[in-house]
Amino acid sequence: MTYSCKFCGLVFESPRKVAGHQAGKHMKGLGLKNSTIQVDDLSDYQLGYLAAFLDGEGGIQITYNERKDRLYTTALHPTVYFTNTNREVIETLKSWLRAGCIVVAKAREGCKPTFVLHVTGTKNIIVLLERLRPLMIIKTKQADVMLEYCRSRASHYRGKERRYTERELELYTTLKKLNERGVKSTPTHGSLTKAGKSQTGNLESEARLRKLKASHTKARYLK
Repeated sequence: MTYSCKFCGLVFESPRKVAGHQAGKHMKGLGLKNSTIQVDDLSDYQLGYLAAFLDGEGGIQITYNERKDRLYTTALHPTVYFTNTNREVIETLKSWLRAGCIVVAKAREGCKPTFVLHVTGTKNIIVLLERLRPLMIIKTKQADVMLEYCRSRASHYRGKERRYTERELELYTTLKKLNERGVKSTPTHGSLTKAGKSQTGNLESEARLRKLKASHTKARYLK
């Protein structure tokens, strides 16, 4: 059974794909939600604390998953997060920002649980990083990549079709590489195994980027 768009007649396999297509192509006035994060009232001390916390015990990342129920199956989700085993400090950060959600990460046996404050939403992340970026030291490259990605998404986002530009896909891969753990160096006799794993990881990242670009190209031809 197939379903067609009431505006242009394009045929899809499911009602959800039709809805996503109509929202992205034919309905005006769509866009990203306004930011809900509050940083204008924060003191220099609070901004400095947030920046140092993000540098030391936080992270800036874009997660990837696939949605088979949509024409464009790729889904990228940007997030800025703060982690600590002290729940009180994480709740304090949330009260300052008045945004985000707190989750509890599973702890290994004998370890304390970790509390994580996730700040999501493209416009929320732009507002947050524009204030914290000048104060950061360690994760400045990640912040710059994330800001470029979020600004790009905010400039052309139209509904839930989730089409990504080639540059946005490259930024996702760049941020993933920046967040890789470990020190890369010229391999020696004792580090050949680690070097081999690192090279394998790079090849996997390049393969995923090619796959992302291919899926978007295929979706364009199907339109």
